[in-house]
Order: sequence, then structure tokens, then C-alpha cells
Amino acid sequence: MDISITGLNSETKQYVTCHKGDLKKGYRIILEVISDSFDAPSSVREPKSEKEIIARKMKQYQ
Repeated sequence: MDISITGLNSETKQYVTCHKGDLKKGYRIILEVISDSFDAPSSVREPKSEKEIIARKMKQYQ
């Protein structure tokens, strides 16, 4: 099983990946929400244009 922790920077509209990894039986996941002093994301995707968003949605519903 894999885990992927992602989010959206609401100021820049960029999607960020903070962690990707394997999960194994017995692992525990603890989530703490913080506002500063955090690691930089491992990847950042630029925001999609409105046209790209609509095209993707139309493709999904065909």
C-alpha cells in the first residue's frame, strides 16, 4: 500500500506533494497541522488554466 500526502497552496493555486511512500502493516500515521517551520514540498505543479480544467472535466464525463 502506498501513501501520498498532497495539498493546494491557496495563495498561488499550486498543487504540492509533501510525501510519497510505502505503508506496511503496523505503521501508524499521526497528522499534525502546523502553520510554519515545515519542510519544503518534494514537488510543485503549476496551476492549470480555466480552459485546461474544463477540458479535463469534459473528458472525464464522456
